[in-house]
Amino acid sequence: MTTPKYHLIQSVQRAMTILEHLGGDGHNTGITSVAHSVGLHKSTCFGLIYTLQKLGYAVQDDQGRYSLGLKSFELGSMYLNNLDIRAIAAPHLKVLAEKSKETVHLVLREGTHAVYIDKIEGPRAMNISSRIGQEVSFSCTGVGKAILAFMTKEEQDVIMGRPMPKHTKYTITTKEKLQACIDMIRKTGFSYDNQEIEIGLCCLAVPLFGYDGKVVGGLSISGPDIRLTKNRKQELMPELLKAMTGISQRLGYTGPELGK
Repeated sequence: MTTPKYHLIQSVQRAMTILEHLGGDGHNTGITSVAHSVGLHKSTCFGLIYTLQKLGYAVQDDQGRYSLGLKSFELGSMYLNNLDIRAIAAPHLKVLAEKSKETVHLVLREGTHAVYIDKIEGPRAMNISSRIGQEVSFSCTGVGKAILAFMTKEEQDVIMGRPMPKHTKYTITTKEKLQACIDMIRKTGFSYDNQEIEIGLCCLAVPLFGYDGKVVGGLSISGPDIRLTKNRKQELMPELLKAMTGISQRLGYTGPELGK
């Protein structure tokens, strides 16, 4: 039987691009700005955004500015509510935030991408630009590298073949350096981000595994470099490892322990 060939439906693709824009930098902007940002003619953009508005996925204020509507929130909430990993990880994240007093992130892997799906700020947490739903960089975040280290070689090759943008003078930008980094992570079970994505911001992270032994996400503690010193990271490692083990086992993981 011949497999039917499919192609992207342009109107759907354009509508999703508009929604993604409204959910990011395009929040509360007018139709001209939205059209320019997503690369569409104003008339085309207006027709799409009008439809999204009528369906409740976009709203317009009295000054003609657009933003995401309640339907977009409901759709995202339905997706997140169906992720058991969030419920499983929630008590572990709370404990980590309380004990570290820093910001704790939970990341879920989706194929060769990963996104922040939960975030808890401890009592001394610094202002970090991460947000739920934001895609994670695999080359310059602790949690991204923790996930990357335990992917298959084929998956790693795909990701490591992508450009590695330089964010700070500490950012890893070569495949050779990234490979050396993930080789070390596989040995220790822990990953670090030493000001690689933002000056002054450090991170300690671990991977999370599912019932099939495959990496499904990651867990991290992020904070200022003046507090997340080498000694402080070593103090937090047991707590992070305990959380990783607890979450992974609840997800059905029965493989060997890491960081031993």
